[in-house]
Amino acid sequence: TGSTLPARQALMIPATPTNESVIVVVESTVPVASGVTGYIHVGPTCPVEPFPPDPNCADKPFANAKVIIRSKANGFIVGQAVSDVNGHFRVTLIADTYTIDVSSANGSSLPRCETKKATVKSDQFTSVDVSCDSGIR
Repeated sequence: TGSTLPARQALMIPATPTNESVIVVVESTVPVASGVTGYIHVGPTCPVEPFPPDPNCADKPFANAKVIIRSKANGFIVGQAVSDVNGHFRVTLIADTYTIDVSSANGSSLPRCETKKATVKSDQFTSVDVSCDSGIR
């Protein structure tokens, strides 16, 4: 299904002969039906992982994680989200390639999450699975 949210694209444009630049955010009123969805999880959740695996020690959803999406081409932030209680997020984006960084909303260094790359195609949502290290050993 499509979204009625406008797509945003940040552009760096030379502003003066002195090589200064300005950032311009361009919004499209055309509905965008593409973007990124994801699941963010944290593990390990037990100090020692038993064998056979204990279901109580499985990775847990990372709720309220801060998600920052940047254009791979220029590094500009083009989207942000916060994961829900089940560790899921969804951001509407135009077709392009992006990097996705996840961190704790409170600024803590743990859990430490991997950076993901996502290529979004027109009229499709790309799904990513983000694994975060709890620091438990």
